[in-house]
Amino acid sequence: MKNKTALIVGGVIVFIIILAIIGGSGSNNNPTQITSSNDQPSLCSDIASLKNQATTVNFKELDKNPDSFKGKIAKFTGQVLQIQEADNYGVIRLAVTKESYGWSIDDIVYVEYQNHTDAVEDDVVTVYGQLTGSKTYESQAHFNITVPSMTACAVEKGTGVTQTPPTTKPTTQKTTSAGQTKTQSTQQPVTPTAPTPTPAPQTDNQNISPTSNETVSQKNAVKKAISYLGYSAFSHDGLVAQLEYEQFSHADAVYGADNSGANWNEQAAKKAKSYMEYTAFSRGSLIEQLKYENFTQEQAEYGANSVGL
Repeated sequence: MKNKTALIVGGVIVFIIILAIIGGSGSNNNPTQITSSNDQPSLCSDIASLKNQATTVNFKELDKNPDSFKGKIAKFTGQVLQIQEADNYGVIRLAVTKESYGWSIDDIVYVEYQNHTDAVEDDVVTVYGQLTGSKTYESQAHFNITVPSMTACAVEKGTGVTQTPPTTKPTTQKTTSAGQTKTQSTQQPVTPTAPTPTPAPQTDNQNISPTSNETVSQKNAVKKAISYLGYSAFSHDGLVAQLEYEQFSHADAVYGADNSGANWNEQAAKKAKSYMEYTAFSRGSLIEQLKYENFTQEQAEYGANSVGL
């Protein structure tokens, strides 16, 4: 009887031990993962170290295969095209490629960060953080746009390098009858240019065509016009004005725009798309904005049609 009792008691003890082992191992699964996660150094716990690790990444390579850069500590300097903050969380659409006319709106990095920054739209900032692949979002015109993305630990105004800021072309304003103020979409830094040779005199009735008889300044105006069109959309008159700002004569600026090969309807469509990516427009307001950019009525309507308005 004693042996039987001992056997039963021993069996109960063994059963309890087994339950304890099973229960203990089951209850520790999640806490172990959480503890392990908490023990890992936070990405943003040491900003100084993060900045030292951060490297500049070529945007073209990043844009081609953003997933291959996942986890890389990087930094970007660029202009804030759009910024939104709410509940200690913020998002910046950052233009990261500097061109002669300004920051290219085609090279965008989607930056997410915690807390707040005093940066606002159009500010130049430097961000430090970790690349996270790509982000797809829907623009106001209902286009799906996919761009490289990163989680930033630091968003600092300025480039981090002391330098004399470039002189910029004054932003002109126009007040509509409704009292709204519209501004030009970009500012262009003044870049040193060689003195423009005086073109050979032309008569009012002489038709100029791109031939070997082009003057040096005419050839340069065409090259500059094509260069600008490679980065942004322009109306004919807007491109002429930009070339004049680059100190080309009016005749050379017109020649450059005329011989740039641009389709002005397509330029209106590109400009309309870029506006719709940043904010909402009614059909009428978008047409007015395009006309303010010196597109004709027909070109402005074509641009509005192209984005579904």
